[in-house]
Amino acid sequence: MSVRTYTQEEIGRLCADIQALKPRVLVSARDEAIREALAAALIANRAAYAMTYGEETVIERLDVPEASRKPVEPGEVFKDISLLLYNCVSNGGRDFLPEQDRAVLDGIRLEIAWSLVEAAEARPPPRPPAKTTRALDRGGPGQQPDGFLEPVERAGEEQAGAMGAAGQ
Repeated sequence: MSVRTYTQEEIGRLCADIQALKPRVLVSARDEAIREALAAALIANRAAYAMTYGEETVIERLDVPEASRKPVEPGEVFKDISLLLYNCVSNGGRDFLPEQDRAVLDGIRLEIAWSLVEAAEARPPPRPPAKTTRALDRGGPGQQPDGFLEPVERAGEEQAGAMGAAGQ
């Protein structure tokens, strides 16, 4: 797979999306820790890209810009964080994101995942589809379709034959 580079604007939007989720999803990480982890992920992403493609790059501490954005779905933010974390690793398998920053972003993903599970459990179960059978499907009124009992009887005969052979 290839490594995709992220822009400061994309990281800023992701930061704003995480902030927008805070009222709906219990994100326990402090705002400053989130911003620092995203800034580190931006640098790690650029390092992974440079390592993978052998291109020179200047890596410096970057500020994550603030972006205002309306709330998004938690599943979208989960996916965006997952893709960012994936793109902080070179194709050779070297992870450029510091462990503490990865832990912050993984923690946010875990909290979002739990909120998605809880939301799914809170929804009523889907209604089963209405049964629609036709007389033709049943082999006619009051009849079973041809061959319905035959496989069951054969399976029983095979088992009885195997048991009889074992007992001899």
